[in-house]
Amino acid sequence: SALTLVANTPTDVTSISLTAGDWDVVGNLDFAPTGIIETLNGWISVTSATAPDTSNLVRVLTAAAANGVGFCVPMLRVSVAGTTTVYISAQSSSTPTVSGTIQARRRR
Repeated sequence: SALTLVANTPTDVTSISLTAGDWDVVGNLDFAPTGIIETLNGWISVTSATAPDTSNLVRVLTAAAANGVGFCVPMLRVSVAGTTTVYISAQSSSTPTVSGTIQARRRR
């Protein structure tokens, strides 16, 4: 379900629990912007509500509040020795609502 972001605050949208192994994790985010110009960020991480460096982050600048914005975030390869939670997170310069999905596929 959608949640409302707090301006400039990284927020977990949803998460997935992965067992030991090597995984490719992908996801997408859908925003309903509230401002005229907003910066929308999205990423996947094993750290809750913490933005990564820009190589693993999608940044979108929107110009119209009436339009919804959706995008895929970069795939993250995750290698874990035990059960680990992986998050898809978002941040915005204002207070849009956001929803998203996260999926994982075990690498062989």
